[in-house]
Amino acid sequence: MKKYRKLTLSLIALAVYVIFNFLPGTETLSTTGFQVLGVFLATMILWLGVSVTWPTLFCFVALALTPLYTGNTVFSTAYSAWVPTFVLFSSIMCYALTKTGFLRRMAVWLITRPFARNRPWAFVSMLFLAPLIIGMFMDMIALFAIILPITVQIFDELGYSRGNRTAQALTFGVMFTTCLSAITTPFAHTFPLMAISYYSQFFPDQPEISMAMFSVAGIATALIIFVLLMLVMRFIVKPDLSSLLNINVEFLLREHKPMSRQEKISVSVFAVVLVMWIFPGIFGNAFPRVFAVLADLGSIIPPVIGAALLCLIKVNGEPVLDYDDAFKNGVPWKIWMLVTAAMVLGSALTDGSAGIVTWISGLIGPAVSSMTSYSAIIITTFILLALTNVMSNAVALTLICTIALPLLSHGNITGVNAAALAVVFGMAANVAVATVPASAPPAMAVGDGWLSNGFMLKWGVIMTILSGIVLVFITYPLLTVLL
Repeated sequence: MKKYRKLTLSLIALAVYVIFNFLPGTETLSTTGFQVLGVFLATMILWLGVSVTWPTLFCFVALALTPLYTGNTVFSTAYSAWVPTFVLFSSIMCYALTKTGFLRRMAVWLITRPFARNRPWAFVSMLFLAPLIIGMFMDMIALFAIILPITVQIFDELGYSRGNRTAQALTFGVMFTTCLSAITTPFAHTFPLMAISYYSQFFPDQPEISMAMFSVAGIATALIIFVLLMLVMRFIVKPDLSSLLNINVEFLLREHKPMSRQEKISVSVFAVVLVMWIFPGIFGNAFPRVFAVLADLGSIIPPVIGAALLCLIKVNGEPVLDYDDAFKNGVPWKIWMLVTAAMVLGSALTDGSAGIVTWISGLIGPAVSSMTSYSAIIITTFILLALTNVMSNAVALTLICTIALPLLSHGNITGVNAAALAVVFGMAANVAVATVPASAPPAMAVGDGWLSNGFMLKWGVIMTILSGIVLVFITYPLLTVLL
């Protein structure tokens, strides 16, 4: 049966798509609405059970066959959204930092701080904190590809072998804080950006979510969860850290050379882009003219300028960033395509002529109208946390946002700050740490043999629950003040 599982699911998805295309319109949902709903359900089945690659292309084709789009407009709608472009160029900026070696340098620098030497728990805290800090402006897949080899170097120095409980605990901690780093800022982090975009689609008349305020709440949330992780590690997991008492971290510094010109330039350009990105949200009132200029540039143009500068500036006759190499190796194209499909799918679901939002509101609204605001926040957040730990983050986020946000926009659930909840959703989607299918870092850690499925499931579930409590009872109230 397992052998034919994907084929079976593909046939089921195809059947759903065909059936919904032939359903007649009703008083509450038009024929177009049924067609779009069929595309949505079929795509979800394929994304969940088959793949996130070719079903993305199916989604484009199927939507092009509905009355809402043509072959040209379906792609123009997908690519006209700002999120895919932002993901593209922020990924290229991060790739430059990886390529020049700055990110590894920064990770090693954090881990080898003098105060952490001969103090096992201080060393562990810096080992866990390194990916959290670096990942604030870095894609977590590329980040873990840098952090995991450094962690393995430490294991080799300590004489740990695969299966060692302490090595598993340390690997889990590094993996967890890598995933946690993606909740800190929207920069180079796909799922916070998707949540922001979904909010804009369902609440077009409301002000956009401030990336600066998102970052303030995200960093505060990540630090609180980091403290909880350290407490769990020290007082519940209790790994044997006796071998860390006399560790000589100099072995991590052997390969280090003085910063190259390419490295300095990439860091400088990245810093300028970062200032352009956060300035309007934090210092806009103090410098209104500067704010006006940077606000017109939006979130996309700063990383575009940065990428262009890195391709233009040459050192020893070679560009700091090779354009072809950056687009070939620096962009997570599979995720990028999925994001573009999610954007146009969200646009189709919210299209007034389809009537799906009104239909969902009428169908589910009466059942949830008596629900208290905090019950809705708790239930939707923890459902998303559960889903994101067993399936693709993007799929889980799309599913929850396209159900919960319409209920809020139509007033079926009252007393909830929709912008704050959308940000909580964008953060929760990244707490995918309990199973291999959840996200790339768990798969990489288990695949490398340093973390077992059982250890990851046990402590991943515990940390997911603790993260959910923080998101619901600390992050959400904070966001209602900031946004």
